[in-house]
Amino acid sequence: MAETLALHGGQWPEGFFNRKASTTSEEEQTAPDLIVRWVLIAQALPGFATLSYGRPPLGLALPIAVLVAIVGAVAFFSQSKRVGHTHRELATWYSVIGVYLVIKLAMLQFGEHQAAVADVYTAYKAWLFLIPVIFFMGRNCFSVRGLVKTTKIFLGIFFFKYTVAAAAGFTRPVVWIENNYELMLLIGMFFLAFAYLGRRRSMWSASLIVIVALSGSRSAILELAVCLLVLYWRPTDVKFYLQAAPGIGLAWAAYVLAKIRIGPGGLRATDRYSFLEVFRAESSQWHASQWLFGTDPLTPLTYSSCGKLSYYQPLFSGSEHDVCYSVIMHLFFLRALFDHGLIGLTFLIAVLAFAMRRSGVGGRRVIGILGIGLANATSVAAFDSDYSLLLLVLAVGVSWNMRSSESTVQTQILDDAGNEPLAVGRG
Repeated sequence: MAETLALHGGQWPEGFFNRKASTTSEEEQTAPDLIVRWVLIAQALPGFATLSYGRPPLGLALPIAVLVAIVGAVAFFSQSKRVGHTHRELATWYSVIGVYLVIKLAMLQFGEHQAAVADVYTAYKAWLFLIPVIFFMGRNCFSVRGLVKTTKIFLGIFFFKYTVAAAAGFTRPVVWIENNYELMLLIGMFFLAFAYLGRRRSMWSASLIVIVALSGSRSAILELAVCLLVLYWRPTDVKFYLQAAPGIGLAWAAYVLAKIRIGPGGLRATDRYSFLEVFRAESSQWHASQWLFGTDPLTPLTYSSCGKLSYYQPLFSGSEHDVCYSVIMHLFFLRALFDHGLIGLTFLIAVLAFAMRRSGVGGRRVIGILGIGLANATSVAAFDSDYSLLLLVLAVGVSWNMRSSESTVQTQILDDAGNEPLAVGRG
């Protein structure tokens, strides 16, 4: 290592760490591009040890939050001349987020409910994730070219794993973790990279539709429907109604899958209905202030509600095994309303939208990414998920300057600013 540095005048050789953290349309992929890609590939390997539903035997080799921290450190210390925000702006947003969290934590500290650190982290995870999202805002540390390559690689990996699992008779296959979570990241990456997938865009789109169809995930079907709707929404164009056919097919597939998954017991027999019933019981005596700002921090559910959801014992409190919190209700919408209220939920969505817009992400992409996350929120963790964090970091951290590449072809996909077609490269 020392000899290598000596040969290059004490600097890293042109390659990994000397790859710029900022990029233009003509520059190569960045070091953060490569870190994300290879760590995710490494974490996908244990998933091939099983074909059935559930977490791979070895679990996650590296938590996504740690991966984001590593990428952030590399982006910070790498050469960067095009950070899209000022230090004052960064400090302002950190202060806004910090004030919100400090108020909540102070209410917890001096309130009647005490909780373990793990329980606090779970309840405030999505709001804590705003800190790294703001850090990556406008940093331009990922390239469009790198995003496209990573997206194609994982469309291939997921397609192979899911089709092999289906052929072997297994349902709900998994690459990284439960597919309700991992497919949100894959669909979001596809959405961000869509305009740059080139001539083989239809092939990549078809592969994602097959992946989602084989996943058995109702939330993934809804997320894909949102993704395609936002991508193709042009009601004044006759072609839009032809292109809407896959969306109609997805809606029908979601209906059929829902009926199969619900079974003979009907809607009342589903776990989501149980969660809604628990939330309705817990909120039946709420006043306007609780709907607006949520309950007192880390208010436990009643023993009756915890008893109804005792099947989910692993989600009970880390310190008191007979106590459960809002996380047990699974649906992010219910959890966010319970702990943060409409004001807290609106604050979260507004900061995410601002961070993306400030990073040069167009309005259509902002709607699509938030829509995919909110679709996931109707079933599972959404913005509380580490995979959602990585998707948001990619969205705000990509340099959105690339409008063409070698051997470009004109497409009719609208860009974010209006009606101008994007010039994109071959697949």
